[in-house]
Amino acid sequence: MSCSFVESTNNTPLTFANEKQQARFELGICMVIYNWSNLTTAVQNQWGGGESSAKRDWLVSQVVELFEDVYVDARDIETRLLDIMEDEFTVWIEDGSGALIAESVIEIYNQCQKGDFATVDRLFTEYQEKTAKGEVKVLVNVENANPSDDESSDEEEGVPALVDEREDMDVDMDDTPAGPVIDDDGFELVQKKGGRK
Repeated sequence: MSCSFVESTNNTPLTFANEKQQARFELGICMVIYNWSNLTTAVQNQWGGGESSAKRDWLVSQVVELFEDVYVDARDIETRLLDIMEDEFTVWIEDGSGALIAESVIEIYNQCQKGDFATVDRLFTEYQEKTAKGEVKVLVNVENANPSDDESSDEEEGVPALVDEREDMDVDMDDTPAGPVIDDDGFELVQKKGGRK
């Protein structure tokens, strides 16, 4: 079975110089990984401990980081996904889903390279709809990263920038659910359930 890959033609990193293009690509990676049922189960059951959601965001940043090189193939992505699942969540994936996620990431890169963001937009819209219906129990927490949380390395890894850069896109961010609200003492405040209208 052949392995999909992307390679720089001028020996420069695969990251996009165009900020909008790069932001959409990173959003695409985020949505593909957030839709990975094995990871969703691990996060919802906190198999990675209390920081399971933060570890998922870190996993996204680790896949994004692969594209700072001049060459990446689906096997590289799959290896990183499976290693992190094993190391951080103590989950061994043997159903081939890691390879499918990796192929999806390569496909999204190729689409973004052509300026085609239809798949990314669809995945993001579907995620918003699932969240509004309450089907997504653990919300994306890249927009409201808590800098006072010493255990979370999301901001250092660049994951919160996914939402910051999306402000320049055509995507309506007003319906994006807010993450947990933390008071001055570090306690999470209980929020009303249901989507905002």
